[in-house]
Amino acid sequence: MKFTLQLLAFCVLTTSIFSCSQPKSNFVARDVRTARISLTRTNCYGKCPVYKVTVYGTGNVEFEGFANTKVLGKQSTQIPVDSVRTLVAEIEKNQYYALKDNYEEYQMTDLPTVFTEVEIDGVLKKIKHYQGDRTTPQQLSDLEIRIDEIATTPQWLE
Repeated sequence: MKFTLQLLAFCVLTTSIFSCSQPKSNFVARDVRTARISLTRTNCYGKCPVYKVTVYGTGNVEFEGFANTKVLGKQSTQIPVDSVRTLVAEIEKNQYYALKDNYEEYQMTDLPTVFTEVEIDGVLKKIKHYQGDRTTPQQLSDLEIRIDEIATTPQWLE
């Protein structure tokens, strides 16, 4: 009987040690199905592409070319939902919601304006960014580029 109790205690102790020492994943796949991220680029003095691209949490991407794009009109494609999760994570990491709503100082002229709209978990934020405003945080410009990259926008521009 004493041996059985010792064996049982040993098994419980061994199991608890090994279960505590195993690495556990903290990754939880975020539900981004209701997310919506859009970017609109306006005209400039020259041949800047004028378009709007919207990425939905489902992975659907809608593009509409207005001027100076390879394709005019509406186009659509599908990207992996994990790509949307990556974009949402980058938006949060770069504190998009903490940025100002407007960057409109005209320190340089004849450049386009970029409008971004991000809606995550029902919270909507819009930013107007005139690209001649040198006070704009680099993280906003970087996010604008990342939206285009993840949305695969270049396929409709070149």
